[in-house]
Amino acid sequence: MNNEKLISARGVVGTTSIMLDVIVALAPVLIWGVVAFGLRALIVVLIASASAVVAEALMRLILRRKMRFTDLGAIASGMLLGLTLPASVPFWIPALGGAAASVLRQIFGGGRCPFNSVAASHVILHLVSATAMGYFTAPFEWLPITNVVSAAPFRTPLEIIAGGAMPSQSILELFLGKGGGAIGEISAVFIILGALYLMYRCVISWHVPVAFIGTAALLFGFLPQSVDVTGYIFGELLSGGIALAAVFAATDFSATPVTAPAKLIFGAACGALTVAIRFYTGSYDGAFAALLAASFLARPLDMLFSSSRFGSAHKKKNAALVAKLEANK
Repeated sequence: MNNEKLISARGVVGTTSIMLDVIVALAPVLIWGVVAFGLRALIVVLIASASAVVAEALMRLILRRKMRFTDLGAIASGMLLGLTLPASVPFWIPALGGAAASVLRQIFGGGRCPFNSVAASHVILHLVSATAMGYFTAPFEWLPITNVVSAAPFRTPLEIIAGGAMPSQSILELFLGKGGGAIGEISAVFIILGALYLMYRCVISWHVPVAFIGTAALLFGFLPQSVDVTGYIFGELLSGGIALAAVFAATDFSATPVTAPAKLIFGAACGALTVAIRFYTGSYDGAFAALLAASFLARPLDMLFSSSRFGSAHKKKNAALVAKLEANK
């Protein structure tokens, strides 16, 4: 049994337990993606997950680290990476992305990686093939498993909003997952259910997702637009990867602050950077690029608050939990 431990909202716990909860929370998001885009969406996510597992095993062999077959971390990161992709991408994209996420995480220290490896992998894929990463197809028009080149491109709600109009879908339809986009980004309702599950299981706290989404909503309200402000705000929040990034990626333990004040600032930075990227680049989503940039603030923020009463209390609590776990081995 693997003894590696992570600091979650419920204290210091085993990696396997945490990653299993993440996979369970992502499962409804994936199921809806398959409902919307067909079995090809499932294959894309499975390829990303398998690639992540194989790459992690190879990197551990190369770096002469102990093999871990029970922590599920590679599966969870590959699954999340796959959900950030369009269902129409060629299969080498999820294969490269899943492998990149694992390689980066292992090179930079596994659970102590100084940046979010899934966000980094997502950005790398955009740099490698922006065309494939930006080629979306209509939801509920299932793609063939192979030969999707002939599939007609679909203007996502995010692209329409960036053009100064509002999508044909209502806010409720966007919330329920009837818009277009990446496999795991289109249904806010299932992402929220996943967030509630993870909070119930004390895997994550509310600080980062609320600060991320709340800051983005506030700043979107101040941006100049030619449409209804409320509709614009909800349209931006329910389009693209803000919700997925805020709940599942920005709460990753390897590159997220530990103390509550640091988490709030970190989440706010993610939200602000996302708004800035969308405003200055047009239809580019920006949520994962913003998270990648903000992840470099995690350690400095923890250092800043480590001497405060928040940091001291948190460190004492986790030190006690670690001692208890070691005593019960």
